[in-house]
Order: sequence, then structure tokens, then C-alpha cells
Amino acid sequence: MAKPNSIGGLDRGQSVSFGKHLTGEARETCLRSATGKIYVRLIEVALAQVAAGWGAPKDEDGAAAAERAVLHTEQGRALKAALKAVSVDPGFEPPVRAAAARVAAAVGVVPGVRARTQDRAANAEVVQANLRGLGQELASLPPTIRGATFAAELAAWCRLGFAFKEVVLADARRNETMKGGREVGIAVMTLNGLFSRFRASLADELAADETLPRDLQKELFRLYDSYVEARRAKHTARNARKAAAERKAAEKKAPTGPPAAEPPAAGQPAAEPPAAEPPGTPAPAET
Repeated sequence: MAKPNSIGGLDRGQSVSFGKHLTGEARETCLRSATGKIYVRLIEVALAQVAAGWGAPKDEDGAAAAERAVLHTEQGRALKAALKAVSVDPGFEPPVRAAAARVAAAVGVVPGVRARTQDRAANAEVVQANLRGLGQELASLPPTIRGATFAAELAAWCRLGFAFKEVVLADARRNETMKGGREVGIAVMTLNGLFSRFRASLADELAADETLPRDLQKELFRLYDSYVEARRAKHTARNARKAAAERKAAEKKAPTGPPAAEPPAAGQPAAEPPAAEPPGTPAPAET
């Protein structure tokens, strides 16, 4: 994960600004994708942690976590029920019904509402691994009730499960550090991590769901990219000033006397110093 002051991420002010942009004026654009619906909520929690200096969790943070847990369970159960319905519907051909049954088996047991956070993250990893070999089965299934493919819906549900892994890591970091400035830095790194994963997950969803606008990612991350370019230009200018100062300091330390005599070329005798005049030699008369 990029450090807050590295070129790979945004600093605290930029992170907060971009986070508020996604959860504020660009919120409706984010919510057009299943990925955006997940990450808008996670970014809101991270923004609250930055504002609070990563202090004691607020009541609304606990409520938001519980809401995400319920959403994860309900989406999983709805997808599993839809797959089972297709698997027994005589209106579909036997190969389609068999494919739905295999995908439903790959989903396995959906974590309940009271499931532990770490169990949700682990479940997402298992389901994603189980679905990797079922590309043909997923492609043969009919659209979901929302008009999307089962592949896209299941991928979004797995991403929601993976998001709980960040909660587990955040809890571990919070227990290992003291409250104060270090927590703000961690929260900023969390924000940068969320931005990166949001962008990557959105790219996956765009590839799987052709109904989404093709420029959706570019539209959402235009402000982010402008911040990164500004930081890169500032970083380059700072390095140039530092290099110029080092050259100037080196020039001041360089010797200012006459240059030392060059050594004789290879095979040539060294030049003899001029002979001293013998003592008592009169100086030439002035004219």
C-alpha cells in the first residue's frame, strides 16, 4: 500500500478531497455500478476515521458495518436462490439447468447475518476460486432479474466479501498502534488502498458488463489523476532544486588554486626543475 506522501498515492488533503468527491457530487455516478455501491460505503467509513483521528469507533460506524454484513448475506442468498430456481425450471434446457446447479454448488453456504468478518472474507476467496473453472457454465446462464449476467453479479458479491478483509486488517492495525497522528496516516493509506481497489474492481466489472458506460472509470477518477499528476510535477521540481543545490555546494568546495602539473606521458622522463644559479653570481646590470 502506498505511503501517504509517496507519488503512488494522495496525501491527506487530497485523499479526503477525492473521497468526499466520490461520496458526494459523484455519488450517483458511483452507484451506477455494483462495485461503486460497495466502495462508496467503505470510503465513507475511512473518511470518518481520518476525521476522528482513528479514535474510538462511532455508533454510526458500527451501524454501517452491520448494514454491510446484512447486504452481503442478502445478496448471496438472493443469487443462490436464483441459481437454484434456474436449475429446476423446466423452461430451460437441461444443460442450462445443470450449469446453474454447478454454479450454485460453487457458491456453497452463504455466510449468515451474524457471521464473523474474517469468515466473510475467507468465504469470498473460496467462492472466487470455485468459480474460476466455470466460465462456460456462467456464460450459458440467463440474465439475472436485474438484467446483468450471473458472472458479473457473483464477481461483485465476491468483491463485497473481500472488502471485509480490509476491515479485519484495519482492526488489527488499530490494536497495534496508539491513537493520534499515526492512526490518521494509516487511515489515509486505507483510503488510497480503497481507491486503487475500487479502480481495479470497476475495470473488471466494465469488462464483464457491457451495459455500463465505457468512460465510467475515466469519469470517476479524473480528479484522482489530476492530483497524481500535480504531485508528480511537484516531486520532479523538488528533485531538480535539490540536485541544483548539491551541484552548487560541490562547486564551492572545489579547489581554486593553479591546477596541478600533469604527470609525464608513459615512457617519457619527468621534466627537470630549472637549475639554480650558483651563489655569488652578479645580477645583470640595468640599462
